[in-house]
Amino acid sequence: MVQKKVTATKVRKPANGPKNKKTFLKSVLETEVAIGASKLSPKKNKKPPIQQAAASDEDSDASENAELSNVDEGSNSEAENQNEDESSEDESDLNDDDEPEPGEVSLADQSKLHDEAEFSDEEEENNLQGESESSGDEGNDKPEGDDDSNDDDDDAPEEVAITKEKPSKIGGIPKITVGKIPADIPQNQIIFVSQLPHEYKHNELVGVFSKFGPIKIVGRVKTTAGGSNVRIAFQTADAAGAALNANVKALTLNGQNLKVAPATSKETFMKRTVVVSLIKAETTEDELKAHFKKVGPIDCINFTKNTDKLRAYIRFESEDSVAPALKLNGSQLGSRFITVRSIMTKIPKSNDCTLILNNTGKHESFKTATIEKIFKKYGELLDVEVICTSSTLAFITYKNAGSTQKAWELNGKTVGDLTVELRSFYVNSCPLQILVTNLTQVSESELRELFKASGEIENINMFGRRAVIKFETTEGFCNSFLLNEAKLGGKPIFIEPNSIVKHKTLLQFKNPNFGRKPVAAGRFGPRGKGPGGKGPGRNGPGGKGPGGFSGPAKYDRFPNKKPFNKRSAQENGSTPQFNKRAKKA
Repeated sequence: MVQKKVTATKVRKPANGPKNKKTFLKSVLETEVAIGASKLSPKKNKKPPIQQAAASDEDSDASENAELSNVDEGSNSEAENQNEDESSEDESDLNDDDEPEPGEVSLADQSKLHDEAEFSDEEEENNLQGESESSGDEGNDKPEGDDDSNDDDDDAPEEVAITKEKPSKIGGIPKITVGKIPADIPQNQIIFVSQLPHEYKHNELVGVFSKFGPIKIVGRVKTTAGGSNVRIAFQTADAAGAALNANVKALTLNGQNLKVAPATSKETFMKRTVVVSLIKAETTEDELKAHFKKVGPIDCINFTKNTDKLRAYIRFESEDSVAPALKLNGSQLGSRFITVRSIMTKIPKSNDCTLILNNTGKHESFKTATIEKIFKKYGELLDVEVICTSSTLAFITYKNAGSTQKAWELNGKTVGDLTVELRSFYVNSCPLQILVTNLTQVSESELRELFKASGEIENINMFGRRAVIKFETTEGFCNSFLLNEAKLGGKPIFIEPNSIVKHKTLLQFKNPNFGRKPVAAGRFGPRGKGPGGKGPGRNGPGGKGPGGFSGPAKYDRFPNKKPFNKRSAQENGSTPQFNKRAKKA
């Protein structure tokens, strides 16, 4: 067999390289398929292949696709499809297949020929481009247009619509509201949590207890010491029981162990609580525990913030401990006689049955039994409340008004070391009371004569040019306003409802320091009416005088602050004037 010599015309290769990479790759692929088919051709030392039945068009297409896929992947699946005779060939035959036989061209030569032929001339290049376009129309149904397009990949990328990912549902800690727990929630669904850390987040607290069951609401309880406790209401009683029976390690918040107890109503707490008064400001919790240790086990002790009138609320673990604790009323704790009263039994005071005993001796404490011994001679006592303020020593309440009138005999007398000085107890209750103003030389009888037509009058209290009239019925109270601007003593009178809140508000507006403690003397002296009280300001002669503070009241609360220095007024449109301060030498 005569070998055919394949010659190729040498052409000048373009400097910029191949213009169409896809055409080149396709030609290489066709060459590899042809070489693979030639390897499978029968040889002299091989048996002829077994004839098979003619396959259908679908089978032929499937086989062609299988061959192409095997060639692309570079696998040896062709060898697996050979029959047993072909698989029993020796190595020499296999090696011979790799070498080109007569009449065949090697793969290296083929690739070289393709490289040379592709750039032969412009006509051949155009023909190759036309063939590639036609083959592209058959395979992809999409013409190749731009040569400048990105041809780095063999296949065109699939276009996928860009859609925004839907956010997944966030799980974890539920959102629980904070507020007052409704009264209709059963007590077996509520727990009380104490010993909370000073700083924590709400969702951290919910995360600790939400694992026991669904939470309905969380209520915060502030303590007098500045801390806070919480009451957690679950949706089921089983969840609350699981929280109560939980392990200590499961009830940890920010490294601190929480204390969980069943929730109880306010009345239950009050039944186990007593109020201890007239104690020193230096009294400690340990001293109170030592004083009441014989009574029964103590649950907790809380102090009020008012150090001038310090009180302690002692809550026992059992209601049975309250009665023995009340027997310690008037007992001595340190250098004072303390008062012990139940928080539940509060006897109301009235204008007819209550007297006020003035604190003429400025006592810090006084024995309750001593006062009871003095006043019980005049009738049955309901209550003796010793408070020991700067003006009042005690409130004395009798069972009936007749005993109160008899006790007035003690007014001005000295019994033992106590000087008795009494005054009437008056509660200015606003209901059914009117305030009459603009009175000039008007007596109580003239007011009764004027207002008796409106309704029955209970009492009239005269305060100079004003008077407070209280009616016994609502009808008399309403009819009295018809006499507004009526003339009495030749001048009109003005009527309005009597309001304690109004009086306090007006008094505080008139005197900003109303109800406040006097401020200690500071750098600029206490506030007062001294010779510097009306000075021109901080740098004026009144700036550092006694009581020479002339600024607003808000600066008077801080003794070490500089007084108010208001800038002088300026005309509209003028340039602001600033007075420079002289530097200190």
